Amino acid sequence: MNPKHCHSVPSPSGFSLIEVLIATSIGLFLVAGSLRLYANIRHTENQINVQLHLQQRATFALDIISHDLRMANFWGLHNNPQHLATNNSGVIYCRNQDVTAWALQLTHAIELNSSRASCMNNPDKSDGADRLTLRHASVTPEAPDPRYVQIHTDHRWGYLHKSGVPDPTGMHNPNNFQLLIHSYYLSANSPTGLPELRRWALGSNATMRNEMVMPGISALEVRFAYLRAGQLVWKNIIDGPPLLARITLIAVGTHGTETLEHKTSRIVALKNTPVASASYAPIGDTAIPPGRAAPI
Repeated sequence: MNPKHCHSVPSPSGFSLIEVLIATSIGLFLVAGSLRLYANIRHTENQINVQLHLQQRATFALDIISHDLRMANFWGLHNNPQHLATNNSGVIYCRNQDVTAWALQLTHAIELNSSRASCMNNPDKSDGADRLTLRHASVTPEAPDPRYVQIHTDHRWGYLHKSGVPDPTGMHNPNNFQLLIHSYYLSANSPTGLPELRRWALGSNATMRNEMVMPGISALEVRFAYLRAGQLVWKNIIDGPPLLARITLIAVGTHGTETLEHKTSRIVALKNTPVASASYAPIGDTAIPPGRAAPI
């Protein structure tokens, strides 16, 4: 054998145990970081989705109340409740109680934290939240229906009835509308455990019904703006005909163990200015033009 051709065989190459442990640790660290980053992204995404849902809730509730506020003191073809006779409206009930006198305070189309029917003193109402009552006619004319309290009116005067057969005698191009009464309040308790925006609403059979407007509303604040010495003054009472209303709501929801909130406000221009010299008495026959008998 030629010694020039003799050489040593190299030993097989590989990773030592320490190298394997280091590489594995680095890999696990990177995987754990990726998982943590993914979990944080999912948590943030879910949180944003809950916030968007709360925003939608609050916006929807604001839309409902804003529409009611804009329509308050609209009586079909005019906006003067003193030109409406109420004596043929029939009896309006709430929990089998006669609440006609309270319901037909039409000269008070907008009421804030005022007296209400005893049946509406809900034990679950949220303390500190405002209570807003609004009265007006339906936006569009309604077919005569004896199940509802309705308003038959022309541009000069009108009357409430529950006959389903309005009398157009002495009227010029009259139309028929439905009487709407909505009294908003916050309920502290609900099946979901979250507070709710609810309202008492005049429905069929001349009965005030309790309705859920929007779950997860924890605050309701209403303020009205008045013109005083050329300046707008905001008040939490009805003090003459208001020009603007500001509604503030807080929507709440849960995300895991967190409680999230979304606060929003809206300013609404009041289209039908309430009568300034209103009195708390049903209007009755005084709205009937001279020489005309009360409608039947």
